[in-house]
Amino acid sequence: MNNMMSGGWTKFKTEIPEKDQMIFERATKGLLGAKYIPFAVASQVVRGTNYKFFCNTEMSIPDSPNYASMIDIYVAPMEENIHITSIKRLTN
Repeated sequence: MNNMMSGGWTKFKTEIPEKDQMIFERATKGLLGAKYIPFAVASQVVRGTNYKFFCNTEMSIPDSPNYASMIDIYVAPMEENIHITSIKRLTN
């Protein structure tokens, strides 16, 4: 639990807590075409919790280059509903 006020985002952490990792796995289970490997997470307490996972993306197409992506996930109160709100490919 963090001491942030409602609405504020935490700093990104590269050590992803077990609970956050489980939320990521539940939200991304069943996605096809790419494998997302999270390496940093930030969260925001609202009515529920928003998460931003900074990921390395490995496409399932042979010889496709890896790239960075940001996956946004919303978790309703009491974890009754967990879903992806966006997946964005990050470019430089």
